[in-house]
Amino acid sequence: MQYKRISIPFLLLAAALGALLLVLKTPLAGIFYHNPPAHSFVLLAFTATLFSIWFLAYQRFARDKDTPWFFLSTAFFIRGVFAFAHAVLVPAFGWGNEELFDISEHYGLFLAALLLWGLVLPFSDRLKDKIYQARTRIFLALNAVLLIGFAAPFVSPFLREALYSQANLFIGATGISFFLLLIFLLTRKEDNFFTSSFPGVLALLATATVVPFFYREWNLTWWYFHILELAALLLLLLLLLLLLLLLLRAAEGTKRQISEILFSSFSIRTRLFFIIGLTLIAIVVNGLIDFRLSRDHLQAQTLENLVLMADMQEGQVFNYLEKLKDRTVDFSSDGFINESLKKILSGDRQAVNDLSRHLLENKQPVDPAIFGIHIMDLNGKVVASSRGSEIGGEDMAMDEVFVQAKGSRIASAYLSDIVEEVHFGEKNIAILATAPIIDHDRLENIDSDDQQKRENMGVIMLFFKAQGLSDILRGRAQTQQGALSTWTNRSTMEMYLVNESKLMVSESRFIANAQFRQKVDTLPVRLCAKSEEMKGEYLDYRQIPVLGASMCFANGWTLLTEIDKDEVLGALGDYLQQNLLSASATVLLILILMYLFTISIITPLQELSAVAQKIGKGDFTARATLITRDEFGELSQVFNQMAENIQKGTADLEEKAKEEETSRLAIGNILGDLEVAKSQLEGEKAKDEAILASIGDAVMACDKDGRIMLFNGVAQALTGFSGKEVIGSHYRQIIHFIKESDGKPGNDFIAEAIKTGQGTKMANHTLLIAKDGKKIPVADSAAPIKDAKGNLVGCVVVFRDVTHERDVDRAKTEFVSLASHQLRTPLTSINWYIEMLQAGDAGVLNDKQKEFLTEIYQGSRRMVQLVNDLLNVSRLETGRLKIEPVPTDLADFLKGILKEMEPQTREKHCHLALELPEKEIAKLAVDTVLLRQVIINFLTNAIRYSSGDKAGVVTVSLIVSPEKYTIQVKDNGIGIPKDVQPRIFEKFFRADNARAIIADGNGLGLYLAKQIMESSGGTIGFSSSPARNASHSDAGGEGSGSTFYATIPLSGMKSKEGEKGIEI
Repeated sequence: MQYKRISIPFLLLAAALGALLLVLKTPLAGIFYHNPPAHSFVLLAFTATLFSIWFLAYQRFARDKDTPWFFLSTAFFIRGVFAFAHAVLVPAFGWGNEELFDISEHYGLFLAALLLWGLVLPFSDRLKDKIYQARTRIFLALNAVLLIGFAAPFVSPFLREALYSQANLFIGATGISFFLLLIFLLTRKEDNFFTSSFPGVLALLATATVVPFFYREWNLTWWYFHILELAALLLLLLLLLLLLLLLLRAAEGTKRQISEILFSSFSIRTRLFFIIGLTLIAIVVNGLIDFRLSRDHLQAQTLENLVLMADMQEGQVFNYLEKLKDRTVDFSSDGFINESLKKILSGDRQAVNDLSRHLLENKQPVDPAIFGIHIMDLNGKVVASSRGSEIGGEDMAMDEVFVQAKGSRIASAYLSDIVEEVHFGEKNIAILATAPIIDHDRLENIDSDDQQKRENMGVIMLFFKAQGLSDILRGRAQTQQGALSTWTNRSTMEMYLVNESKLMVSESRFIANAQFRQKVDTLPVRLCAKSEEMKGEYLDYRQIPVLGASMCFANGWTLLTEIDKDEVLGALGDYLQQNLLSASATVLLILILMYLFTISIITPLQELSAVAQKIGKGDFTARATLITRDEFGELSQVFNQMAENIQKGTADLEEKAKEEETSRLAIGNILGDLEVAKSQLEGEKAKDEAILASIGDAVMACDKDGRIMLFNGVAQALTGFSGKEVIGSHYRQIIHFIKESDGKPGNDFIAEAIKTGQGTKMANHTLLIAKDGKKIPVADSAAPIKDAKGNLVGCVVVFRDVTHERDVDRAKTEFVSLASHQLRTPLTSINWYIEMLQAGDAGVLNDKQKEFLTEIYQGSRRMVQLVNDLLNVSRLETGRLKIEPVPTDLADFLKGILKEMEPQTREKHCHLALELPEKEIAKLAVDTVLLRQVIINFLTNAIRYSSGDKAGVVTVSLIVSPEKYTIQVKDNGIGIPKDVQPRIFEKFFRADNARAIIADGNGLGLYLAKQIMESSGGTIGFSSSPARNASHSDAGGEGSGSTFYATIPLSGMKSKEGEKGIEI
């Protein structure tokens, strides 16, 4: 037995050291596993295990009054407090740092090692008794010392740095202490838990203290340290639980005895505060995890946004560079330049002056970014220039862009890197663009071999200021083009370019004159040298932590989009401070309430205990005097009733016993009859329940008074209420439906179904408030229940969760918005180039070319309108549309719109009339842009689909009633077929008779109009009579037209905050 007691700890020690050597001497030590959630889980496991050890050891001390158990519980309580602090001070949470993190990890184990020597220290019986009597005071004092000890490193940086720098010394001392205590316990003669079982735990802990001298953070050795210490603690916890089981077996354990062993040393007040303490710890841990997850989510979302912005800026940079190339190619094809260069090459000196003047007066002013132009021969000599002093220079002959253009045989342009150029009497940050000047006359008259050698006459070189790139990257270009806001409202956000030499070549937001002076040797720049783009956290050129994303160019440029990490996470800091303040106030309030609560429990218990003792001694006149309406008041009445019953004597008891026996027999007979009926009812109930269980939707049935009779399993799962909670209650007490738009109760469609006896549907965008307060989007209907005679007996309600459907629709809307935004940029470029072609910038067009360009331009404009409509739909459906009503004279407003529509009415030979009230009307608050869009849509449709067989007549009316204003547009057109009228306001819908007349159209106009009016508090509707004797697919026949109207309440359109207005 002695051999076994000694061998097991040393075997554990040898196994732990062997595993450490295996890790260190193999490639395992080089494996890194960076997983913060796993680390957090290990820390929580540490804390839970340590406090469990403390709890069990302290209970053993309270039961046996054995001092070693007190030191064991105290040592692991301190280690548990330090482990909890270690979990809280994870640097990633933001309020801890590496120094405090390491101090909380290693010094707790050191203090525990010192306290464990209390296991072998001799104590007199008197001292043991004093320790037992003062155990609560010692525990409170220990907590105060720990609180002061944790506060000291926070307050004193010197103490923090000293403890951190000497951590290895204390780690070594901890290991030596554990090993010496192990030897000391194994040499003792007595046989108990501390000499037989606990040494194995000490062997593992002693080995764990060796590991920190060899690990690196996050490598496998580092994980081995945590796992080894956790294994030691779990072993100790297992040993304590086995010891508890042995005690229970010896005492023939019951639930009551388990409770006595675990909780006998705690008063009710202590137990309550212990439960509250555990709850508060759980709240703190949950708050920390929530904070960390929020921070990670915010950082990830910011990085995704930065990547998107960098990608968009990359596209704008490419677009800018393409414009420079296009400008250069355009200049190289100038006929005057071509002819003048021929003359110069043939020796005409006057042609030099003429060409130089042409470059200065006619070409350079075309683009403000151009600050000079050279015309060079094939030897690199400047033969003409926008500045005469530059003529004759040959310093550009070896430039790469000149060599590229010189060797080219096609009309293409070449760009240099961004450079500092001193030309034309000034120093500029510039981009040089070159293109070959080709002798087109000779190309038509020479053979192919000679063509390859002699088709180029020279090279044109344009000097562009690179300021345009800085304007794009600083957001100025977007603002100049009419953007209302850019990313520049973020105080630390910056976008800039770095060249292949790691020099900043665009403007810096923080450093003046940084171009070609500021070195940028950051991680993304180094990765771009390997053609690797990145997103993440790193130090920028100011050595400040930033979140950034990079885009790499083929010419060696790196585009960086960055924002200071402190700005991104600043809002979380405010959130954390607010939460800490509210948590502190909550804890204080809970402690006060718990104190008052314990007083309210203990005082009545003490009084009831005194009354019970008197009754137990035979004083049946004793009565409890508590007069309360809670459980103590009921218990007081029970005590008083008990005393009165005892006084009545044995006779009354026997008489009551006989009466009870008679009653029992009668009840038995009744129950026998009921059992038969019950079995029959249960069979029918089982059938009904099987049918209800097979239904996938939530089903609730009410009687005609609204009391719930049936509530199936799906309804219970969706609402969170059990069948027992709701059966027999009125549905209004359980089921609450509200409108999603304003959170107010919606239309009571259940009451409507019961009242009218007709089926009803719940309103669109309805939310169900579940038991836990969660708001769930639902849909479906209510239908009456009638008996065989047709009498109403109740109502059945069927509803289902439409969260997934709403998510899919929201994702679709967001995709349409994103796609529309991405389409606008290329469409703008297309329109710009078409307008340039129409203006003759690329030469004179013949009539056929003009006709084709006109068709292309009209198609592009229709595409732009479709994109604008899709953007408007997205903003309306996602609630981002801004509504800004202003007082408006509706009469003048409508007259202005009709004035705009006159060209369309003349083209369609349509008559347009306006009917206004005779009395002058007051101004009404409306958003003129949105309302104009609605009226224009009505008028456009009315004019488009006016009758072709007779003159079209469109009448616009303004009608004022006591409740609202109505704007009505009436036409005598083709009308709308009856079978498609319910779909007329659907997205992308067009009737077949409308398609037959005009193929164009996207079906979004009326949908947008409806969304605008409903979003602003108004309504929209129509009436129509289609062509007689014609189906919806027949465009012929004569209809009586359609009347569309929009109503606005007297209070005007509702104002609404949003991101942007409507796109027109």
